[in-house]
Amino acid sequence: MDSPYHVADGVFQTLAMQILDGTIPAESVLASERVLAGQFGTSRIIVRQAVHRLADLGLLVVRQGGGTRVGDPANADIRVLDVIYGAGSDNPIGRALLGHRFEASYLYAVGILDCAYRRGPQEDRSALHSRVHEVPADPSAEDVTAMVDDFWKRTVAMGGNRIIEMEMAWWARIGGGEVSPPVDVPAADKLVFYRILSKQLALGQDPVPFYMAEMRPLLDILR
Repeated sequence: MDSPYHVADGVFQTLAMQILDGTIPAESVLASERVLAGQFGTSRIIVRQAVHRLADLGLLVVRQGGGTRVGDPANADIRVLDVIYGAGSDNPIGRALLGHRFEASYLYAVGILDCAYRRGPQEDRSALHSRVHEVPADPSAEDVTAMVDDFWKRTVAMGGNRIIEMEMAWWARIGGGEVSPPVDVPAADKLVFYRILSKQLALGQDPVPFYMAEMRPLLDILR
């Protein structure tokens, strides 16, 4: 049997998703605890727990003696990102915002590559190029996944931006995943892509135009 906290998690996640994707619009008045309890088939106490968690994140504004108003997700607490990225693509929140997540990772990647191009020491660029070429031409998915993770760790370090380093560490810690589109790409094709990026960095060429040309077409598909 589900514990009350597990049930509250389900109510919390469903309401969070509906607020984040606009199903429940900002500035609207949330349905009453009685109505929500009926919709979810649970008690008002469980609904209240979920509402308090959402209010703590700024997704709801609870008024004493009045209705509960829906907040603007853009003004919510930064901890909302933990909910979004931690949900994963198997969760309704993760699925609903998958395109947004990729677009955000795309913008991160552009900045990371630009910093590495402008400030990365030549020895670090060459070492990155060698690391990518350690992977055989007919790679396993595991080999490529490990290389991609190493690629972004190295490029972040090359850029020397402390805030980006901290943000990327947080992103990895909560399961944000690699800076790649959420589509199936053969390991060999992915390897070619990263070999080109690493070669451009090693030769002192700006990798951003190539990255954008390859990734931009996917944005409209996934959004």
